[in-house]
Amino acid sequence: MMERAEILTAMGELKLHGMKDAYDEIIATAVKRQHEPQRVVGDLLTAEMVGAEAATIGRLRARLWDEIGSFLTRRIDVALSAEERSRLAQYRAAPPESLSGRRVASVNLLDGIKLIFEDGSWILVRESGTEPIARVYVEAKSAGDVSALAAAAQGLLKE
Repeated sequence: MMERAEILTAMGELKLHGMKDAYDEIIATAVKRQHEPQRVVGDLLTAEMVGAEAATIGRLRARLWDEIGSFLTRRIDVALSAEERSRLAQYRAAPPESLSGRRVASVNLLDGIKLIFEDGSWILVRESGTEPIARVYVEAKSAGDVSALAAAAQGLLKE
């Protein structure tokens, strides 16, 4: 969890000056629910956009989806045994070329193993630094694709 001073510094660096009123509510929720720093910053950015555009989140999302199409996301946590942690390290060394019938267009190893598919969907599998779990993040254009990719990512770890 980010400290208050770190968040205020990030807000200044990102020039998030129009949503200070939302800060306390966002931070209170983040502390209660133990949100990760990326989620906190995302919530702060969302509050800034809502304030700057004077529009609801739903209206902003509809406008964005009209412009670029919809993308849905999911995060799941998968408990890892020692064998599954080893398998994850093997995938990092030699990522799969396809998954769930989709060809991998590129791989990013910056923060785990991110497989980016030709249609723009992706999965990111990264080990938690504090628990024996993998966090699996999925983004795709439909709920069915998100579910299929999430299941395939879990299958990689549980083979």
